[in-house]
Amino acid sequence: MIKRVKLGDVIELQRGYDLTHTNMDNGIYPVEGSTGTIGYHSEYKTEDTLVMGRSGTVGYPRIVRGKFWPHNTSLFATDIK
Repeated sequence: MIKRVKLGDVIELQRGYDLTHTNMDNGIYPVEGSTGTIGYHSEYKTEDTLVMGRSGTVGYPRIVRGKFWPHNTSLFATDIK
């Protein structure tokens, strides 16, 4: 039997960080947007976690391995319980 739970009971999500395309500096860390990698930057904000879009792709989460910058078009997990 499948147990229904509230999303907030199993995971905490946070909005990604602002970074314009002109400020991306082609560094080594991927910038992850709502649908995938949208560029690269020399700084990262998190690593090894779940990412999904804030709209449109909300129902399609993905795991991103390694260090990356979660873009403001995405949500990323800060705690998976």
